[in-house]
Amino acid sequence: TLHVSDVDPIEPYPIEESLNVRYFSHNFNLGYARAVNYAVARGNRETVAIFNADTELRPGVLEDLAEQIQLNDDWGAVGPRQVDGYGRITHAGIFGTLEQPAHRGWQSSDNFEYEDVRTDAVTISGSAYVIRREVWEEMTNCPFYKRTAPEAEGAFLPTNHYYEETYCSYHLHAHDYKVVYYGPACMIHQWHRASPVGGWAEQQMAESQATFRAACDLHGIAHN
Repeated sequence: TLHVSDVDPIEPYPIEESLNVRYFSHNFNLGYARAVNYAVARGNRETVAIFNADTELRPGVLEDLAEQIQLNDDWGAVGPRQVDGYGRITHAGIFGTLEQPAHRGWQSSDNFEYEDVRTDAVTISGSAYVIRREVWEEMTNCPFYKRTAPEAEGAFLPTNHYYEETYCSYHLHAHDYKVVYYGPACMIHQWHRASPVGGWAEQQMAESQATFRAACDLHGIAHN
């Protein structure tokens, strides 16, 4: 597990006997995509799992997702069902087409109707995003992506905020991988607890969307 914070660098230390955590620290805000890319580039496990600060893992979820993606070579990325602290859906997959994607079940009560497995997702939420390292490296080293973001250390498009994982999912489609919603695994996502509604992050939306669209256009990927 890798974490980027805004404090001085510290040495790695074990917080549990079975878990070793390394902290990578910076004296400025890298932004979500750059922080993720920085951390993933310094790991070495075959499965990469990316989570928001306002998510809470339930027992077995990470292990289940990691096992599933390693068993399916055509899966590019997989994400779980997500609910908030009140049992409302905060993610049940985004479906439709690349040109017209739509959230499913948003803010509805979780009555277990979204425990399905769908291999036709347009994208999954970056708040819980699991991908094989070899696929991550393929996306990172794609010539079209290198032209779009030559300084990027990883596959998340370095926007101001938002659309980072959206581009990664669209990019996976362009490389003939499936983006998978895995409903049997469920975790907590306290939506917008880490970034308030209407705050700085949301104010970056328009510019980030323009960056996303330009990256798709360069690769010939359809988009909304």
